[in-house]
Amino acid sequence: MIGNGTHILRPNSFDTQDCSSYTPTVKKHHAQKDITSEDGEAVSSPSKNDPSNADTASDNHPSFPDYFTRSTSQTLKAIAIFWLVYGHFYAFYIGGTTILRNTAEWGLLIFLIVSGMGLTKSYGFNNCRKQFLQRRLSKIMFALWLTLALFYTLDFFLLLTTYPWYKIALSFAGIIKKAPPNAPLWFISFILYLYVVFFLISNIRVPLHFKCILLVLTSFGTTALITRVPLLSNYLGGWTTYTFAFPLSACLMAYRHLFIGKFRSLSNRFSPVLFALWLTMAGLFLTLHTARTFFFVAFIAISIFYLDKIKSIPKFVLFLGDHSYEIYLIHLPFLVTYGFLLGRKPVVLFFALYCVYIILLGVALKKVSGLMNKLVFPKSIR
Repeated sequence: MIGNGTHILRPNSFDTQDCSSYTPTVKKHHAQKDITSEDGEAVSSPSKNDPSNADTASDNHPSFPDYFTRSTSQTLKAIAIFWLVYGHFYAFYIGGTTILRNTAEWGLLIFLIVSGMGLTKSYGFNNCRKQFLQRRLSKIMFALWLTLALFYTLDFFLLLTTYPWYKIALSFAGIIKKAPPNAPLWFISFILYLYVVFFLISNIRVPLHFKCILLVLTSFGTTALITRVPLLSNYLGGWTTYTFAFPLSACLMAYRHLFIGKFRSLSNRFSPVLFALWLTMAGLFLTLHTARTFFFVAFIAISIFYLDKIKSIPKFVLFLGDHSYEIYLIHLPFLVTYGFLLGRKPVVLFFALYCVYIILLGVALKKVSGLMNKLVFPKSIR
C-alpha cells in the first residue's frame, strides 16, 4: 500500500516489484479491496528523462480508477486452475467433442494474461533489475524442484520407470518437454522464457510503444523458429498455441489509460453495449480457429472491469487463486498416472476427493517451497 489508501498490484506468485516503474494515479475510494505488496515496498516512479517512460509517467495521463486489483487477479487464477483441472478430467474420463474439451487451454491462456498484465501494471515495463529474475526464479523453481523430485521418485517406486539423466538435468534446469512424468510442466519453460524476454526488453531505452512492438515481434519470431526447427518443436512445441497471450495482455495493460474511461462510460450510460461487446469477444474466440487470442484477451480485459466491481469475493476463491501455481504443478499425475480416479466409481465422489487431495498437497508444497526460499535467499532478494 502506498501512502494513504492508494494501492499497487502484485498479482500472482510470479510477480514482485523489481523494476523502476510508474505508480498510476488512482482514485482512493476505488481501492477498497486490495493490496499491500508482499515485499512491503513501493514501486519507484520513473525518471521523466528516460525515453522509455514517455508513455508511462503518471503525470502524462489524467487520474483514473484502479484496474485489475489483486482480488480480481486471484479470482482469475482460481478460474484458470478450475478450467485446467476440469479440462484434463474431461479429456481423460469423459471425452467427446464438446466445447468443454478446450477448457484446459482456456486456463493456460488466463494464467498468461494475468501474468502479462500483472507484470506490466506493477513495473511499467521499464528498467527491471537483476532482482527481478532472482525473485522470479526463487518463486518458481523451488516448488518445481520439489515437484520433479516427488514424481521422479513415485515413478521409480510405483511404476518402475526411470528416465535418462540428461532429461532429469534439463527438467531441473527448467527445460521441460510435454512428456512424463508430468507433462503440464512444459508451461514452466514457457513462462520462464517470457520473463527473460520481458526483463531484457524492459531495459532497452526506447519509448514504451517500441517495447510493446518488440515484445509482440519476439513472441511471433519465437513461434516461427520453433515450428521450423525439429529439435525445438520436440521440446517446445506446446508454446506455439499461446504465442500472443502474454505480449498482448502486457501491451493492453501498458495502455490501459486509453480504454478504462471508455469502459466506465459505456458501463454507466450504455451498459448493454459493453455487455454485448463482452459476449461478442467470447463468441469470436470460440468460433474462430485462427487469430483468436486477441479476442480472448479482450474478453478477459472486459471481465476484469466487471470483476473489479465486486466488493467481496469468497475467501475460498482467493485461497484457490493464491495456491493455483502449486496445484498446477501436481494435479495431472495424481489424476491420470497413479490411478487415483481410473476405474473407480462413483467417479463424482472420487473426483471430489481428488480435488481436496491436490488442494491440500498444493498448500503443503507452497509452505515448503516458501520455507526453502527464505532459507536460501536473503530478505532483500525474496
